[in-house]
Amino acid sequence: MGGFMRFLNHSCKPAAEFKEVSNRGRKTAVVATTRKIKRGDEVTVDYGGDLWLCAAACRTGVAIAASRMNKTPDRIDRGPNERYGEVGH
Repeated sequence: MGGFMRFLNHSCKPAAEFKEVSNRGRKTAVVATTRKIKRGDEVTVDYGGDLWLCAAACRTGVAIAASRMNKTPDRIDRGPNERYGEVGH
């Protein structure tokens, strides 16, 4: 997906979701909010499926995602959440 959708981050508790809509016989993807979003809130979506192991991480935490990558949890770069606090969750 192009445009602004590439800036949507994953969350296990998303504020929006992808929807498919038809317009004059053409299908397109849109982002629809799933709850009220206040000014300054991050708009997040659930990537779903096995994309970047997000589904496993949401269900059971980092340990399962780590085992899929053949790494122990202490060897995983925790990313921006550890460096800057919870982002999008």
